[in-house]
Amino acid sequence: MKQAFSVCFPQEEDDENLDDAELWEDLSRGEQETVDQGTGDKELVFSDREWNLMKELYDVLQPFGEATDLTQGENIVTVSPVLPCVLSLNHHLEKLKQQVRFLGSMVKSLQGSLKKRFRGIFVNVRMSAAAPGEESLPFADPFYIRAAVLDPACSMMWLHHDVLVNDDPNEVAGMVKGQ
Repeated sequence: MKQAFSVCFPQEEDDENLDDAELWEDLSRGEQETVDQGTGDKELVFSDREWNLMKELYDVLQPFGEATDLTQGENIVTVSPVLPCVLSLNHHLEKLKQQVRFLGSMVKSLQGSLKKRFRGIFVNVRMSAAAPGEESLPFADPFYIRAAVLDPACSMMWLHHDVLVNDDPNEVAGMVKGQ
């Protein structure tokens, strides 16, 4: 099933091949029967719009799966990728706002929720300003910045790629180094 899913939803550069009939013959009969049993429908056929909607949904949610994998583990340190993952997800959603055709409101809601939940991170990297009287922000501890900077896998790479501010990234880098 995983192979059929990846064939049905190729990478962005392979979008022009979605009309090939061979792509849709990749589901084995057993997998097709499983789909039929789950729906109770023997003639399950998705329209082009539904396939495009599912592809768009996959494109929106796929980085969230990767971020989940990076930030959970039993035998490795997982706090260091939190800040780069949050900023990368925000960058991904910002980029998708202009590209999506069907899921625009979902992308905006996801980004709003991300910014609300991780508000402290966005304030710490100067992508957002703290409101007057706002005291305890979620994820505002500078520990997240330190962990990301001290991890050789993350270092300062996230700063130039994912911090979406008009200020010079070197100013934010100086602030990070000063902590």
